[in-house]
Amino acid sequence: MLAAQRSFFILAVMLLAPMASAVDNQVVIESDLLDDAAMKWHAMEPLDTIHSPLKNVDYRINTPAGIFDPLVDEIPKSRLDDSNDFRTTGMAVVQLQHHTGDALYNLVDEYGVFVLDNLGSSTWLVRLSHPNDLSVIQSDDSIRWAGAMMPGWRISSDVDSYSDYIAAIPAVDLNPESLDTLALDLVKMGADEAWCGFHLCEIKGSINLESLSRDGRVIWAEEAHEMRLTNAVAGAIVGTPEVFNSSLGLDGSGEKISFTDTGIDQDHPDIIGRIAGVYTQFGLDPSPADSNGGHGTHVALTIAGDGSGDSSSVGIAPGANIVAYALEHDPTGVFGRIGSIYDMLSHAEQEGSRVAVNAWGLNGNYGAYTADSRSLDVFVHDNPDFLPLFSAGDDPNQNASKVMAPSTAKNVLSIGASTTSPSGSVANFSANGPSLDGRVKPDLVAPGVSICSGRAQEAAIPVGFSCGTGTHSNGNNLYMSLSGSSQATAVAGGSVSLIREFMREEVGISTPTASLLKAASINGALDLGVANIPNSQEGWGQISVSNTVMPSYNGNDLNTFHDNSRTLSAGFSTLYQFDIDPSSGIDITLHGQM
Repeated sequence: MLAAQRSFFILAVMLLAPMASAVDNQVVIESDLLDDAAMKWHAMEPLDTIHSPLKNVDYRINTPAGIFDPLVDEIPKSRLDDSNDFRTTGMAVVQLQHHTGDALYNLVDEYGVFVLDNLGSSTWLVRLSHPNDLSVIQSDDSIRWAGAMMPGWRISSDVDSYSDYIAAIPAVDLNPESLDTLALDLVKMGADEAWCGFHLCEIKGSINLESLSRDGRVIWAEEAHEMRLTNAVAGAIVGTPEVFNSSLGLDGSGEKISFTDTGIDQDHPDIIGRIAGVYTQFGLDPSPADSNGGHGTHVALTIAGDGSGDSSSVGIAPGANIVAYALEHDPTGVFGRIGSIYDMLSHAEQEGSRVAVNAWGLNGNYGAYTADSRSLDVFVHDNPDFLPLFSAGDDPNQNASKVMAPSTAKNVLSIGASTTSPSGSVANFSANGPSLDGRVKPDLVAPGVSICSGRAQEAAIPVGFSCGTGTHSNGNNLYMSLSGSSQATAVAGGSVSLIREFMREEVGISTPTASLLKAASINGALDLGVANIPNSQEGWGQISVSNTVMPSYNGNDLNTFHDNSRTLSAGFSTLYQFDIDPSSGIDITLHGQM
């Protein structure tokens, strides 16, 4: 990642009274409501950009062997130390005096190093142009410390000789042909099978760990875990939650929402004519059918079903088109992915999707920033107009830091579940944060209890109970009821798409960034009553389309100021000026792509 990060603001400003929560109500709205709402959205320009002092740099380096400051502490021994490793791999650790973009760019320009990864603050993993450059870099006054990247630092402490499923991060300076060669070489190292894509390799079988750690094409390896869908319990309550905000006149028209799941019933009446594509190349078999539990069809129609079979089961964005990625192995019901998440989302982006719903997570490494999490952050950095949403997961025991990866990524929306009622509360099965590195997760919650949505006609063992009215041609019910953070993620994905539609069609922001969408959704979230927002249960609150596009408090409309293109650099501050009533409140949300 580059040191200069793009950061985006969204501000909701009230001139008459402090900011507070508002509850969505089903009311009759005049036809010009959206025009009035859009008039209260204002693009803002900074008054000035000034120099500002840099915060103190944390010089500690975190490795599997321990955390240390290289100038203060003894460098801990790893499972495999080799101070001359850089002579064969070219990999070195360089710690700058200052954590600024200029310092990094000067390092690249002066010594021709290739930046492989950030190891925290001003510490970087680089590939040397020539092994002899390390001693020259060590004598540079702008460099605080530089040394070899020990092979043992590239393997997680969780990986041992018994590990038979490993996720590895290939170096970013490898071309596609080199990735194919790396996969073959991993098999030669002892793996039963291996594949490599952009930013991720997966290895199955017992591989020679010393060979893996010494391979300069791999910058990190950790235990991998199977993917898991996130349903808590099935319910039999008929109807849909009161979160659709249909009175706003937003229906997702012009939006193309992708989702990855078990498959989709392409003949369900609630989605016919709005499936833009169905793809299976990243799944475990070539069939797109949702032939086992029907989870994927339920998620798809929660996002975008139009209620043709039962108007009480209409989805959140019934005018949107859907791009489906089927990952389930139909004969066994195993849910998994072939290829990297970067590759899969890149395909969705090329198909025109800008919001992706992923109602699943990894069944292990809870709370951790994993290889998949990193792939997602790199993807959004490379595709700043694309926002992925991931399920935070289900944990009936309500233990701390049990959010599922890869919702632990920084550039995604991590979604937990709330109850399905106008007042709302956090569902008692929704996984709690924070992430293991202390970040707020989940980011938001959305209704996810007893959601009545589409049942796949071909589902042999449906995972929910029947609800709604209507039947398929084979006599199976059209709808079933499910609960879980999967359903909450689908609700949130549809809601984000409505917010994006409003920004495009009403405000005139032709290409809303993922950062703006995330900041707007967080800014408009409703506090469900858990103390100290943000917190590890509801994050920043429950997503609300109406409170995002037309925020108000006690009947007073609020103005929203947004900046969709600002770039911030270390050592500078951007100043904005507003005239507000000093007795009033101001709510500010800043999100920057990491």
